[in-house]
Amino acid sequence: MSLQIPDRDIARVLALSPIADIVREHVNLIPADDGTLKGTCPFSADPTETFYVAPSRGMWFCFGCDAGGDAITFIEKIEGLAFVDAVIRLADRAHLELELNPEPSAVHAARALRAGIPEAIEKRDLDALIRNLAEWLSTDPIVRRAADAGEEGTA
Repeated sequence: MSLQIPDRDIARVLALSPIADIVREHVNLIPADDGTLKGTCPFSADPTETFYVAPSRGMWFCFGCDAGGDAITFIEKIEGLAFVDAVIRLADRAHLELELNPEPSAVHAARALRAGIPEAIEKRDLDALIRNLAEWLSTDPIVRRAADAGEEGTA
C-alpha cells in the first residue's frame, strides 16, 4: 500500500476496536477460562473450538492453525485486506479520522505519471498522451491521490 499511518492513530484504532466485538461479527464466541472467549476458527475447517479471544489483552489466537494477532490482523485475515486497508476499515467503524500520508515512492510515481501528460500534449503526441493517460488511470488510487495533491508530498 502507498500510505503511512502514524503509530498514534494505529493505537487509537486499536483502543476503540474491542477485539471481542470485532471477532463476534464473524465468530460465535462463548465464555472460556480466565475471562477468555472461544469459538470455531473462521480460517480453518476445524470444527472444534480452538479459536480464543482475550479481550483484556486485545488479542486472538487459534490453537488449530497457529494464527493470531490483534483486531487489525483479524480484519486483514478475515477480509483479505492489506494492513493499511484494515486500519482504515476499523477507523471508519470507530468514526475516527486518520492522518494518512503518502509514502515518498508513491509521490515520486505520481509525479512521473503527471509529468508525462503535459509533455505529450505540448508535443502533440497523441499516442504518448493516450499511453500516459492509460497508465495514470490504471495506477493505484493512492498514487492518483498523491499526484492530485500536487507538490505538497515529500520529494
